Amino acid sequence: MTIEQILDEVQKLSSADAEKVARACVPRIDLDPLLEFRMWAADEPKRRAQAEVAEQAKVDIMKDLRQGGVLTAPKTEAATASDYSVWDNPKGVKSKAYLPGDKVFLVATGRVYESTNRGLNFSKPSETNPQWEDVTDVLFPVEDGKAKNVWATGQAYKAGDRVEYEGVLYQVTTAHTSSGTLRPDLDNTHYKQL
Repeated sequence: MTIEQILDEVQKLSSADAEKVARACVPRIDLDPLLEFRMWAADEPKRRAQAEVAEQAKVDIMKDLRQGGVLTAPKTEAATASDYSVWDNPKGVKSKAYLPGDKVFLVATGRVYESTNRGLNFSKPSETNPQWEDVTDVLFPVEDGKAKNVWATGQAYKAGDRVEYEGVLYQVTTAHTSSGTLRPDLDNTHYKQL
């Protein structure tokens, strides 16, 4: 078994079991490596905090470059799932990495995923990847094959709600109660077409 495989197995252990393994291993370790390990372990929280600050700085720089028009950001809103930017493998290139909150369409699954990674995200979205969350059903709720949020009169809508009216998706921009004169296709004060 390689060290990486052993570490993978140790990470799967509960805290109590990991402590038992550590207590069983420590007496078998020479004193010098044990002292080196203790010094490393004492510095590890500081190293992790510094790594988190550095990762946040990378995210902030990427956001600034996007806002300045130097880099292109994925679409933040879309009328359909496939209208979102298609996931493109960044292949380790920082300028192509995804930032927290970025949404992408994965052609292979037909789903929209949002990056949940706190730093730069180079990974491929999937149901099992904790760095991505499938948000398709949240963005485009469907019930019995139809959009769940079909516009109707007399409904209290809040800013940010999405509604479908005559097959077109709209986002509510101002909280209001709908009426026959405040239809999404006629009212650009309360709705914007996506």
